Amino acid sequence: MGNTTISYKRTILGWYNVTIEGLMRYNINPVVFREIVGASKDAKLGTCEINPAQLRAIKENARYLGLANGWEWVAGDDIVNYV
Repeated sequence: MGNTTISYKRTILGWYNVTIEGLMRYNINPVVFREIVGASKDAKLGTCEINPAQLRAIKENARYLGLANGWEWVAGDDIVNYV
């Protein structure tokens, strides 16, 4: 498994909202986030590449917020009843 692109933005409360590959959004404690990705204490927003171990660490320490804006879950063909 290769590296993953994330984008992040610091919230008004100082925590970070992280979007993984433009799809899944998470909220994470700023100290933990900076330890995982090596971001500066002054970082407000950005994009970076993380390795699989860093991705696991983010997912383990963050709260899942849902899909990024513009995305939605849809039922698969095996779930949808056709008329």
